Amino acid sequence: MYILEYLGTLLVCSAFIMTNGNPILVGLAYTAALYFNEGGFFNPLGLVINLCLGRMVFYDALKLHAAQIAAALSVVVIYTVPVSLE
Repeated sequence: MYILEYLGTLLVCSAFIMTNGNPILVGLAYTAALYFNEGGFFNPLGLVINLCLGRMVFYDALKLHAAQIAAALSVVVIYTVPVSLE
């Protein structure tokens, strides 16, 4: 569950950064992420809403949020590290 949340957030964030926010490609990435992880959030707002409504436990929300933060940081590291083709 947490690995799928990580991978889905990684896919959505990387699509957003690599395409300069192209809404069609980001939407396709989000749709693909939802296809593989039914019930995934990929957005902290979804976690907060479900936590406030009592649909999830705080500890689970914290772990899912940690997976999202790790995925976002992974995309930043991948995008900013220079690649040497030599």
